[in-house]
Amino acid sequence: MSVRRPAPCVSFLLKIYDRNWSAGLQRDPGRFTMCCIVISRMEIQRVQDLEIYIRDLEPGAVSGWLENHLDELELDDGEATRVIKGVGRYEGERLRISLYPGAFGKRFTSLVIEGPRVPWNSDLDCARSAWRAMDTEIRCSPGDWTEGEPVEDEKWWRLDHRGEQQVVWN
Repeated sequence: MSVRRPAPCVSFLLKIYDRNWSAGLQRDPGRFTMCCIVISRMEIQRVQDLEIYIRDLEPGAVSGWLENHLDELELDDGEATRVIKGVGRYEGERLRISLYPGAFGKRFTSLVIEGPRVPWNSDLDCARSAWRAMDTEIRCSPGDWTEGEPVEDEKWWRLDHRGEQQVVWN
């Protein structure tokens, strides 16, 4: 019997359901409730993201830095004049890596790292690591901004040779 592969949650439900029916269990409330408890414990895998902004990005700088923090890296950032997509692995989990040149003006490149586990706990930790490796100005959100909110007067972390400061981006 060929069955079309359903969405992950439905697939999980079918596996439990099939296993219990195959074992000769009946469809009484107690056994079905147990299946529901298992399903309600299923957690959707959360994707974390880190986003920093790198001023005057040098070719190869991001891959040179990330190679020291990831288990695997596939990122061709030799020429960051267009959007660049790459992948990496951290603690066995797949990461999506994107570079967007020309963010907030021509001099900054946005770096976005997305995955279930990332090497840093916050954008600021990521920015600190990037600044130490690249020695160029790095900016990031202080962490309380959410998509859709205005950014005109928003404070950003700026890391450069003067230290770490919260500044208005302009």
